Amino acid sequence: MFRRRKKKFIKIVAPIILSMIAGFAVVYFALRPPPVEIRDFTVIDSHQISQIIIRQDMALTYLLKTDNGWVLNNVDSYPVDADLVNQLLRNLETSVNLGIKAWGEKKIVESGLLPDRAGILRLQLRNSNNQIMHDWLIGETVGDGQYLARAEKSDQIIHWQMATKPSADARHWLSDLWMGLDKADFQSITVAAGEVGVIQLQRQNLTEQAWKIVNLPENQHLRADSPIVRLPNLWSGQIFTTARPIASLSINNSERHRHEFFSTDGVTITIIQAKNADGIWYHFMAASANLAKQQWVDQFNAKHSAWAYQMPAGFVQLLAARMENIVDSVPASAQ
Repeated sequence: MFRRRKKKFIKIVAPIILSMIAGFAVVYFALRPPPVEIRDFTVIDSHQISQIIIRQDMALTYLLKTDNGWVLNNVDSYPVDADLVNQLLRNLETSVNLGIKAWGEKKIVESGLLPDRAGILRLQLRNSNNQIMHDWLIGETVGDGQYLARAEKSDQIIHWQMATKPSADARHWLSDLWMGLDKADFQSITVAAGEVGVIQLQRQNLTEQAWKIVNLPENQHLRADSPIVRLPNLWSGQIFTTARPIASLSINNSERHRHEFFSTDGVTITIIQAKNADGIWYHFMAASANLAKQQWVDQFNAKHSAWAYQMPAGFVQLLAARMENIVDSVPASAQ
């Protein structure tokens, strides 16, 4: 009697237990992360990449590979140093996926790895047919050279290790724009060379950015509101606001001005200023009688000879100065 009841109990309970086990298994396998990723999305082939788009907050860098090299497609197709781009691609090729750390929509929201979140960097790599090869979202630092990251269409969050995080700031890609001119020491400056309102500045000493107007008219003194004698290096920390191939600008018949900057190592930078309907443009040329600087001069001219630039306000303000606008007459009682 007892054995019959036991067998009946087993027949009833066993299927229930098996169903529960099966249910737990389904839930477990549904929720656990995959033991390995089906496709390691951090593996790239740089030879296939023709476009690199990097966004972070308001910053955007759009690098495009052309027949003549890499350019900033969103900054007037201005050429960038190919070494910087190749370094980025090498960093990505040698980056390491340290494994899945979380998964699921809830964890993605908690991590902030969403395209519209502040501080999240989005990196897209495309081929020559504009096909997206890789689309990554990169978030906070979680270790030395390690970042939270995920593929845009994936719910798996990984720790991604790379040598350097990509930069969306255009200034990074133009870091060698002035080829060291932004760190140069200048000993004299001529603003509006050859004009009636010419200003000739001489540096007082090489330890300070303090300048003297050497052609100050008799019975004139510098106005108190003129900042022209406290000049920093005009190129320091600056990039252009707009660049255009000089051949594309209609400036042939426009009024022109010439400004000259003389460095302590014998280089002369001549700036030609012209204006058209789009604003004021500047063209840069270098020259030197110092044979040791000739290679630098040639490289600088090769980089800038085909381009005209619009520059930030501080740059424009200095070169717009004329003698009559920065001096006042000395009162008769003080003469």
